[in-house]
Amino acid sequence: MEIRRLFFSLVRKWWLIGLLAILGGVIGSLNVYYTKPVYQAETRLYVSNSNTAAPDAKSLNPAEIKLRKELVQQYSEIIYSRSVISAVSEKVNKYNLSENEILSMISIVINDNSNVFTISARGSDPTIVAAVANFTGGEFIAHLEKLS
Repeated sequence: MEIRRLFFSLVRKWWLIGLLAILGGVIGSLNVYYTKPVYQAETRLYVSNSNTAAPDAKSLNPAEIKLRKELVQQYSEIIYSRSVISAVSEKVNKYNLSENEILSMISIVINDNSNVFTISARGSDPTIVAAVANFTGGEFIAHLEKLS
């Protein structure tokens, strides 16, 4: 008996159900139409010591692992430095990006349990995002080679 009453109450309010369905569809389509997509590109870098990366190196000691984790923290500061960002800005100058725009696009993700860190860039143009992520990684490596 209760199911029958529920069914007839839904039949009486068919116009409200239809109106809410149409309203939801319109709101959803407007959201899809006016929302810009956000693209993300990532570059992963591995911190290693060239002396221990040789094929005859058997294993890493705990001090080496701790040193690499500390280096990853320091490397993130180097990536955000003015010299690396200005070099990236010169590489992507055809996209007319300022250094502040590049800084706002870049983020660095550090995994506490590994020697890998990720440089990611987010933006509305996939070509620009990929170029910024790749050139940031390349300029960071070039900057490290100059320092050592």
